[in-house]
Amino acid sequence: MISKKSKKRTMGRILIWAAGALLILILAALLMTPGIAKRIAEKKSPELIGRSVTIDKLRVNWISTKVLMTGLTLYEADHQKPFVSFDTLVVDLKPLKLLRHDLYMQQFYLSGLKAFVVQQDSTFNFGDLTEKFSGDDPADAATADTTEKKAFGYHLYDIELKNARFEYDNRNIEDTLILRNISFAIPYIGWDQSEKIEAGLRLNLEREATLEAGININPVAGDFDMSLSLQEMRLDGYSKLLSTYAEIDSVHGTFNTTLDIIGNINQPENSLVAGNLQIHDLSLTDRGTKFLGARSFRLSMQELDLSRSRYLVDSLVLEEPYLYFELRDSTNNFFELLGYTPADSASSDGEVAPPDTLNAGKPVPIYYAVQSFQFKKGIIDFRDLTKGDPFDYHLSEIGIDTDSIDSNAERISIFASMLLNERGKLVAETSFDPLSPANFTLDYTITDFQLNDLNIYSKYYMGFPLLYGEMFYRGHTDVKEKDLVSDNHLIMDNVELGEKTGGIHDLPLKFALYILKDRNDVIDLEIPVRGRTDDPQVSVGQIVWNTLKNLIIRTAAAPYDFFADLLGVDPGDIEAIEYGYRDTTFNESIQKQLDLLVELEQMKPSMEIELVYFNDPEREAREIVMAETGGDSIQILTLDPASPEITAADSMVVVFSETRIRQIEQYLHAVSDSAQIMLSRSDPKDPLNVGSRPRFEMRYSMKDEELVQ
Repeated sequence: MISKKSKKRTMGRILIWAAGALLILILAALLMTPGIAKRIAEKKSPELIGRSVTIDKLRVNWISTKVLMTGLTLYEADHQKPFVSFDTLVVDLKPLKLLRHDLYMQQFYLSGLKAFVVQQDSTFNFGDLTEKFSGDDPADAATADTTEKKAFGYHLYDIELKNARFEYDNRNIEDTLILRNISFAIPYIGWDQSEKIEAGLRLNLEREATLEAGININPVAGDFDMSLSLQEMRLDGYSKLLSTYAEIDSVHGTFNTTLDIIGNINQPENSLVAGNLQIHDLSLTDRGTKFLGARSFRLSMQELDLSRSRYLVDSLVLEEPYLYFELRDSTNNFFELLGYTPADSASSDGEVAPPDTLNAGKPVPIYYAVQSFQFKKGIIDFRDLTKGDPFDYHLSEIGIDTDSIDSNAERISIFASMLLNERGKLVAETSFDPLSPANFTLDYTITDFQLNDLNIYSKYYMGFPLLYGEMFYRGHTDVKEKDLVSDNHLIMDNVELGEKTGGIHDLPLKFALYILKDRNDVIDLEIPVRGRTDDPQVSVGQIVWNTLKNLIIRTAAAPYDFFADLLGVDPGDIEAIEYGYRDTTFNESIQKQLDLLVELEQMKPSMEIELVYFNDPEREAREIVMAETGGDSIQILTLDPASPEITAADSMVVVFSETRIRQIEQYLHAVSDSAQIMLSRSDPKDPLNVGSRPRFEMRYSMKDEELVQ
């Protein structure tokens, strides 16, 4: 018979063995659970999420509650191509803390993460996942527990992402963006944390580019400060992306920036930005032609405050910027790059857009300041394709400089200089009211400008080729309240034109220039320009053109003022030789006038001078009768034209006219054997004869050209 003591001992052994077996079973279950979970995940994932999942290893340390997973791959919907994968995931949770509604994570470590995103049209390769998990089930909403629950607190330590890779394949433009070596670390994030959260990010873009970021956040107040550094980012890989916005073949250059941002996460729009931007060796091409570039662009920002519209810049420097501008019929290369046409700016039916009532509040005044602005050794290549033959012009050594720009200043002054087609030089200064930049003053001087550079324009508009000549130009222009006042001093030396061949304007340019030349072949003019810049029918260019056109016409039609300046005499002396009725006296005044014509002919040998004789013979005949008979004018008017008195007077008029003409001819031959001044009688039917006293009108023209009427 078994003793009572033996029974107790046996029962103890059984319990120990049972407890040991249970512990073994529990340990076995704990050890087997990761494997089971791994197999379930791999087997059930196509059913649960519509995609396959593979896992190399899944381990759980139940003592330290640390989970280790390696080699996870989530495949595309085709179960063939990887969508997301990683090498190693370590999660160290404290699950017992969940009983107190606290999420406590000692460590989160993820390395070798790879994500592949593909876009085709507007569809992404994760669309099936977002559709599956973004829908709300009405049944779930109906049975949702609306009882108030205690909010979870969280304490997250040692969060680290290492060597991640993101690849974005945009098949719309057949371009791929790759972000490599993405890494960041966050020491701690807590629900009730009073100290700032510190986080850092580092990643490599394509080639040598690196992006680094650091942020400190106060989770209670929401204040943050962030630093961002992007270095050696090559722009070459973004050509196809930019081509979706503009017709660009390629873009080259290196981009660098360092930014410091401070603000509050609850009001991010009030953030302040400071830092610098740099672009080196920038080049953009269109159809194989470079249209924009710069050796370097450097911007140093003291403060950008978008919420208050404050923009403070320490310095802005452009070194060797380049611009190619091509003017085409009704458009230009930049409009075509952007797909813009001038008609886009207005509706086809002429409707006026309604006022913006949503943003009708008082606008925030803009304040900007640039302590230093420099534009060094710029180049502009200009091509005009609207005038038949291409017109090319090269502006180089462009420099723009100003000490400072401040929108609160009364006036801002900017200085500029450049070379014109490698020969001429332009120096300019402009000043304007920063609050009203349409009100400005411009002073500029052009020296050593070669007129034959404008040959294409001269032939197109006037029909005359510009063979050679130099120009000096000084201008002062004021625009105030849309009133344009411009005073210009123009000097042209040794201007020569070719033969006229067409031209859309039939203007006597060659003759006008010939008239304007002084004895040294210099044209010296003061040209005032006046107009309104707000006239919708007239542009500033039209104002200037109309001024020049009128000058040409006026000069050719009435050159007396210009010749008088040349000779230093009164314009009337070279406009006409006047006689009284019955007067045939060849006096000193007439001799002086003829001497001036001979001198003018010698100064301008290519000019023809003609003396055209005008007279009203009927008036002169009646003057003769009145003088001889003593009758009054009324009595004389009643005389029969066939009366002996009138007949005799008519004969005397002929004698008087022949005497005047012969005297002038004889004097001209006497003073100069080479004089080629022509004398002619006007057509008796010419209306200018009616009521005219005897006179020789002086007319001027170019040889082999029609007389100027």
